[in-house]
Amino acid sequence: MNDTFLNRYGQGRTLASSHHPAYSSIDSENRDIRLLELCPALYDDTIQLRLRPKKANEKTDYEALSYTWGTTTSPREALLSGTPISVTESLDLCLRRLRYADRSRILWVDALCINQDDIQERSKQVQLMAMIYSSAKNVLIWLGEWVPSATCVDQERCEKDFSKLLAKSRRINSVFAAYSSSAGFLRKTSQFLMSSALTPELYHSLGHLLDIILGPWFRRIWVIQEFVLAKKDPVVHIGLHCARWQDLFYAIQGSYYALQNKSYSEKTRTPGLDFFDLYLEIQICALSIWTLNMMRNEGEKNRSLSWLLRHSYHSEATDPRDNVYGLLGICHFSEADPIVPDYTKSLLQVLAEATVVEIIEESPEHYLTYFNSVPHEAFGPNVRTPSWIMSYARIDLEDREYKKPSLKSRERRHGSIRLSEDHQTLFTQGRYVGTISAVLSCPYTPNNKEIDDARSMAAKVYGFYHKMLKASNITPQRLYKMLAYNHRLDRGLYDFVTCLLGTEDGFVDMVVENGTKLLADHRSLMITQEGDLALAWHESGIEVKVGDIVANLFGYNIPFILRPIEFRASVYRMVNVASSEGHRSHSWLQLEAEQMDEYAIE
Repeated sequence: MNDTFLNRYGQGRTLASSHHPAYSSIDSENRDIRLLELCPALYDDTIQLRLRPKKANEKTDYEALSYTWGTTTSPREALLSGTPISVTESLDLCLRRLRYADRSRILWVDALCINQDDIQERSKQVQLMAMIYSSAKNVLIWLGEWVPSATCVDQERCEKDFSKLLAKSRRINSVFAAYSSSAGFLRKTSQFLMSSALTPELYHSLGHLLDIILGPWFRRIWVIQEFVLAKKDPVVHIGLHCARWQDLFYAIQGSYYALQNKSYSEKTRTPGLDFFDLYLEIQICALSIWTLNMMRNEGEKNRSLSWLLRHSYHSEATDPRDNVYGLLGICHFSEADPIVPDYTKSLLQVLAEATVVEIIEESPEHYLTYFNSVPHEAFGPNVRTPSWIMSYARIDLEDREYKKPSLKSRERRHGSIRLSEDHQTLFTQGRYVGTISAVLSCPYTPNNKEIDDARSMAAKVYGFYHKMLKASNITPQRLYKMLAYNHRLDRGLYDFVTCLLGTEDGFVDMVVENGTKLLADHRSLMITQEGDLALAWHESGIEVKVGDIVANLFGYNIPFILRPIEFRASVYRMVNVASSEGHRSHSWLQLEAEQMDEYAIE
């Protein structure tokens, strides 16, 4: 990886020097922090700030700020203990809105309360984020200033309509507080909104709300733990507007359900509105804030690193390491060693540690979804990407169907997995299955318009069976069941067997007539010396070769395809996963404790 350190607060850090006199040392090991005193003044006055060290056992009320840093430096300097300091425009506007005219306000603001130029302090203070946000009297969410749209005719009226929308949601929340379930709130909110006329003004206000929720705060990885850890409903600030999170949440969710239930004719006859574009956007926003709400309401023990990574796949971080570090404050580690934020580690090392946690606490089935899909450029041109590193760029949000391993199984797996000091090599226990003796590489399945290519591929399958598979006592029935995976087995078996045992032309004609579904579908078909038949699980990736081995790793019977590294005994690179007979999707079993060999995977 490039040695240039990616600043965790790179987009919104202050321009303060590490020699700023306000930054006296604090004892992070004893959980000491700094608080920020926002001195009273009017909106246009210079921002005056003071840092106040806080001991872990000291009782002090404060409010923790959750905001987006932004990239533009404010033209107005603030005064920190009387010394000028630069802040971003986003933070400048936020502090002006939050400060009182007649009394100080005590805040915790990451960019100012942590000495950003002290890497060691930053790493230690990031480990205290859970304590900081969960101990705050309030969590304040700054979503930025009110931004008028190009369609705003009357700015003042527009903001009033927006305030009314939030006020309606707030009244509903207070009136129907007896409803304990979110479904009850949503039903009442949507009923209330449905009873209102579909006016351009209502939709215009909704449009502003959508612009806000599509903004950068909702994409920032760190807001997840800041939001989840709040002990009370967070307070949301949008320019002059202020509302509790639940008011904003049910305004969006209720609007979504209300629009869903409006008649088609009523939607289309509302003048001056593109209903369907608006509906699509509100659907996206409803999902975004619903996911945040779900993460806040989920029990702590269910918030595993894997679960959090799956549900934060849309979030962004200036420093890619923060896609993991930004979740640790709300992450539950049941058996694996907890990951500790350390900004001296490379992205590769952080992903390596996350991969080990995934394997120990969940399952190696992640390798069945995306295999070695971390782009090489993520680590720099001179770093070789380990073949076993998991990518968390895209993870399916659907709940996995496998049974989570027992604690005993996780403990056993924990003891059998370790990393090399440089995090390049993963050592694990495994069981040898076989060595690949023959491979048929199948290109992408052609469509019916490319008959010549289809016939050529079918001829290769025919030849592979008669030259390689038949000699290993592979029956046509076994080959059919392998190739016809995901297709009905009660159709075509007789024709397949008859034609495969007949002439090549007859087999080719039969395959083409079946729409080429009986080809290997651009996945390598292989057989081992031990007589096992398999397909490569993943369609793309490194081509499987003769001499690759198949082994069960990580305490599961998932058959990994490994390539021996030349001149290095028992050292391999992961190539693919085998879809072998009897080992179909979601039928993976945990192996019983038995004698296994050690494999070193690079």
